[in-house]
Amino acid sequence: MTGQTQAAGWQVGARRTLPLELAEAWELLTSPPWLDRWSGLPALDRDDPAVRALTAPRVARVRTRDSLVQMRVQGAVSGTTVAFHEEHLPDEQTRNLRKAHWAQVLDDLEATVSALSRHHPSCGMLRADPPQATSHYIGVVPPLHPRAWVGTDAVSACRLVP
Repeated sequence: MTGQTQAAGWQVGARRTLPLELAEAWELLTSPPWLDRWSGLPALDRDDPAVRALTAPRVARVRTRDSLVQMRVQGAVSGTTVAFHEEHLPDEQTRNLRKAHWAQVLDDLEATVSALSRHHPSCGMLRADPPQATSHYIGVVPPLHPRAWVGTDAVSACRLVP
């Protein structure tokens, strides 16, 4: 069956190429609150037993309550590809739920990056908060909330604030 292996049980993956530099994507995805959104962790600490592998700025593997999640960023011709892979899922139904979850995470990430680029294309490092999930496991997400820009000129660091 698609998505099932002998070694890792049920698994799912999702990826998308975004108009970000590799370092920007890594910084965004390994900082609160986006880090919590995909990993359930407040920080990536090598001493935390939940952090199975950390190869900055490319790969982070974390053990969640029910599975093993890998986040990978890789340079692409037109930006950076962000990929999530989750394994050790208990069944096909859970795999389908997680597939929808990862698609929503990538949709939200893409919308955030798009909004940042449209509103302030000269901004250096992109920073934004993800929308809050109403269910961390299923990944049901409300629409993006309005935010305001902080910064005085094109050189200043920009970020969105709630």
